[in-house]
Amino acid sequence: MTAAAARPGPTTGPDATPDADILRVRGLTIDFRLPTGSLRAVEDVGFTLRRGACLALVGESGSGKSTIAQCIQGILPKAARVAGGAVALGTGRHGEPPVEITALGRDSRAMLALRGNRVATVFQEPMTALSPLHTIGDQVGEPLRLHQGLSRRQADTAVVDLLAQARFPDPKAAVRMYPFELSGGLRQRAVIAIALAGEPDVLIADEPTTALDVTTQAEILALIDLLRRETGMAVLLITHDLGVVAHMAAHMVVLHRGRMLEAGPVAPLFQDPGHPYLRALMGAVPRVSGAVQARLTPLRDIRIDPALLQSLRQGTPAPDALPDAPPDGPPDGPPDDDAAPVMLRLDALEKHYPLRHGGLFRRDGGTVQAVRGVNLELRAGTCLGLVGESGCGKTTLMRLITGALRPTVGRVLFDSGDGPADVAHMDRARLTRYRREAQYIFQDPFASLNPRMTVRELLTEPMVIHGVGTARARADRAAELLRIVGLDARMMGRHPHSFSGGQRQRLSIARALALGPRLLLCDEPVSALDVSVQAQVLNLLADLRTALGLTMLFVSHNLAVVRHVADSIVVMCAGRLVEWAPADVLVNDARHPYTRALLSAVPEPDPHRRVTPGELGVARASDPAAWPAPYRPGPDGRTQWRTLGDGHVVAVGGPA
Repeated sequence: MTAAAARPGPTTGPDATPDADILRVRGLTIDFRLPTGSLRAVEDVGFTLRRGACLALVGESGSGKSTIAQCIQGILPKAARVAGGAVALGTGRHGEPPVEITALGRDSRAMLALRGNRVATVFQEPMTALSPLHTIGDQVGEPLRLHQGLSRRQADTAVVDLLAQARFPDPKAAVRMYPFELSGGLRQRAVIAIALAGEPDVLIADEPTTALDVTTQAEILALIDLLRRETGMAVLLITHDLGVVAHMAAHMVVLHRGRMLEAGPVAPLFQDPGHPYLRALMGAVPRVSGAVQARLTPLRDIRIDPALLQSLRQGTPAPDALPDAPPDGPPDGPPDDDAAPVMLRLDALEKHYPLRHGGLFRRDGGTVQAVRGVNLELRAGTCLGLVGESGCGKTTLMRLITGALRPTVGRVLFDSGDGPADVAHMDRARLTRYRREAQYIFQDPFASLNPRMTVRELLTEPMVIHGVGTARARADRAAELLRIVGLDARMMGRHPHSFSGGQRQRLSIARALALGPRLLLCDEPVSALDVSVQAQVLNLLADLRTALGLTMLFVSHNLAVVRHVADSIVVMCAGRLVEWAPADVLVNDARHPYTRALLSAVPEPDPHRRVTPGELGVARASDPAAWPAPYRPGPDGRTQWRTLGDGHVVAVGGPA
């Protein structure tokens, strides 16, 4: 079954004639040779990609999307073999003859001439795809010299044009820069420029925006779509984000465990999905518009045994016993903001970093104000969402809250019921207790979990450090925590690498709960997960918060995700807080231009609502100097809150 044949309907690009097909996949079957036997990763997959069109391969991790992409590029691992079917390219834009890719050796001259030339790829993580030791100019120029036969001087001239085509703000300066000097969005533009160097017939975009902010994502997607229309290249989009599919693709193929479940034009499939799997995927997506679902509907939900939660709450903390949840038990829904005590207060908080010029120890280059005059309150039992782009100061603010950084100005005050204490000036005993009461869930669980430690060691380590419980009690607690996050206690002897991404994030949550915290600091905990796994983790966090009476600060760049989990949302830009309101009030009545840009940049799973970043002015929305009155900061950079009612406040220019 082909994408075009599954459901008749309108398409992007030329009519469906054989000459219009640039990529044909027929009955593709791929096996992996493992020590335990053969594993079938892809089975009987077929679709057709037309010239100038965009086709999306959709599915969770492990569905076979990237394996198919590797086969098209001729870079399958040595353990993999094509057990059936074929992948073929049609006649190229410049008259290149048709070729059957699966008949070529991966290291043959024909395959090397094809890869990076007629078939190019934009990978998920640009920092991994780019060499840290070579300039952007050298890396963009390499395929020009390799495939186009240009001299070094000719390639240097062409590189500037390619970077301009990839919409670099200063292409000539970028030629001499290294990847670490660029933002995530600019690094991805550099990867796109490298892909364009060979004037490809097919561009494989393998999760090209997963690691990017929503505003940067909107710009990169718009760039790929513009280049597709300008150059006539076809785009094979690999993603798990249905919002991106609705925004970019004309046709889609839905994969699950290597098999094709459904295929056809995007609009009819979104309006009336035929397969239960696609319906489940769509139900797992948090949305920025419409009513908030009580629970998202992941493919495999995690239901917590009430008896386990009750055992977690019982007892009283003691030096030789395990810590427990707050003694008041679970709240009946989010507490009233006026009634709940303030657990965390940020008082005129600022963090400045010196710029070094002229040598390692000289600090005469001025300062960067990463956090500017932040005043914030988080009440016990509530969940506050903190939203903003990369570089806005979110993570710096979180590190100030944990005490990992000391503020330049202001205070972080934490009150667990015995009065507010300044985190930066706590004595040793109080700081140790604070580190038990406030726990952190990181964005990347694979980086935050020690790969050499077993699950048992990972979960009991916090208890060992804080001298909590006996060895037997700690092991029992670890097994209990595993069951609470929906994992089997028999997994205690396994290492992090043997778990999926969603399972590793659940391990991180279990580790954070080990000491019975009152405050959970969640730093982009679901941004790297599939939509179904993301829904699973969000539901788990909501259940734990309700059952254990936890207070949460949830940081993300995705307003749709934050809207689903938070009672109220505060928006941060350029180190400042710019708007704060209850979640539904903020998404339905945003006032600040930056908040509106963030909302407009979220790709909704609706083909009739497309993101148009050129009209949004996203880049200008991130620049405080470009904000219109009255939102532009005062002459000294200060802002002040203006009350709009219903708990809604917005930052406006402060006094001179």
